Amino acid sequence: LETAYIGTPLMVIYKTSFISYLIAKFLVKIKMIAMPNIILGKKIIPEIIQTDLNPITIIENIEYYLENKKNYQQLTNDLKLVAKKLKGKKPSKKVAQIIIDQINEAKK
Repeated sequence: LETAYIGTPLMVIYKTSFISYLIAKFLVKIKMIAMPNIILGKKIIPEIIQTDLNPITIIENIEYYLENKKNYQQLTNDLKLVAKKLKGKKPSKKVAQIIIDQINEAKK
């Protein structure tokens, strides 16, 4: 989240044991796991998770931004929106409220 807040492009890469993944998938009912994506309510940064995680997928995601200025500019603009949304004295409370809202929405 701090990386997004300062406007640095990033991607989320996550892999765990298969059992842990199944448990988390069963318990967690939100569509995205990256905080910037959750905050904006849309996928702005890549999330490469579990079986999708391999060198080719990582390279493809990097190339998507580095080889196309329009894609890169959109990402940096979206990262500015993340920072704008968190501006103020208590960004941790804002993030917590956004997460609670997303969880409540997923329960519907």
